[in-house]
Amino acid sequence: TENGMSSIFRIISPVFILILLISNIHRYKNSIIFMLVFYVYSLIVSIYIYNYIAFEYYIFFAYIYIVFILIKTYKIYALDFKREFFRFLDVITTISVILCIVQFFVRIPYPHVSLPAERGMNIFMGNENEMGEPLGCMLILYTYKYIFENDKSHIVLMILICGILFCNDAKLTIIGCAIGIAGLLLLKERKNTGSRLIKTRRYFSARVYVINIFIVIAISIVLIYFINPILVFRDYPISVRELIFKPIGNIIKLQKVPGSGGSMIDRTNAIIYGMNELVHSHFAGIGLGNSVTMLAKPEYHLLTAKSMHNLFFQIICEAGILGIGLYVYFFIWGIKNIEYIDIENNIIIKIVFMVAFIFISSQSSIGIMANYYTWMIDFYVILIPTSH
Repeated sequence: TENGMSSIFRIISPVFILILLISNIHRYKNSIIFMLVFYVYSLIVSIYIYNYIAFEYYIFFAYIYIVFILIKTYKIYALDFKREFFRFLDVITTISVILCIVQFFVRIPYPHVSLPAERGMNIFMGNENEMGEPLGCMLILYTYKYIFENDKSHIVLMILICGILFCNDAKLTIIGCAIGIAGLLLLKERKNTGSRLIKTRRYFSARVYVINIFIVIAISIVLIYFINPILVFRDYPISVRELIFKPIGNIIKLQKVPGSGGSMIDRTNAIIYGMNELVHSHFAGIGLGNSVTMLAKPEYHLLTAKSMHNLFFQIICEAGILGIGLYVYFFIWGIKNIEYIDIENNIIIKIVFMVAFIFISSQSSIGIMANYYTWMIDFYVILIPTSH
């Protein structure tokens, strides 16, 4: 159906999940507590701060949790979770890429989705933005396997994904992938040089190495700002300053970008409106799904953005201090585990993916709430076991 609420997955999955939770509740205790705390907190701020409960998004979030439980269960019973579940994701991605290629040459819409403009490809959900997001995530995983596991079996898929992202004009996903691939290359070089430095007794910690990387990145960002190169995408060429630096400046100042109707303008203003609401709520947030409710108001109307188009800021806007606390948790985890990147590759993919996903997820609209392809990849990376 158009809204997908009567899909087989949404009808039968709650039954299976209920059985799993009842039979193995001790294995899911932490995630159940998190869900309950999040729901209660969100309901409180929705009622007392925003005076509106967006019930449909509580349902969407419940299905995201169902995806998590299914993958968590797979991990519990798998002999080699990292290898086996990646193989499943690889099959899904291969099928997706084949369907995209078919649509590229034969301009036919798939069931219940519209045909994208020009040479764009879309095999599920509302538009091609939702397609580029999971493919970008898989490109990071394929690159990781190529660099750290010398797995060259996915090179063709990697090239095809790059082509699909370009044809879909997935600017932010492309930027996220570029950052992720650069991070993987730098950390691979760290592992190679680190082992040599140990032998020569000139070894320095991984944390110092990462700090040096951030210094180089900061210098590079300044140079890029002044050089201001032009990037050519499917729809139009755009300067780096217009694409990245100007929107960031407006968001920091919470200053609305003048004009309307442009994708970048409206997406930036959507974030600014959300941050203004966050401030007005005294950083408590406005409740799950209410970022969409906010943009439906006349004073916040945007021509091309009905949602924030940025999961990172959407979580902050809706969950307030709870969302900020979640980010702080991930940040502290990353800082603590940087020391182990020399001895454990699984930590590398988690840290790199976490940074890249901030940009990749910004490609999507509110449709990310029902993009189970993306959530499967996210939860897979989160649940990859580490010894630290």
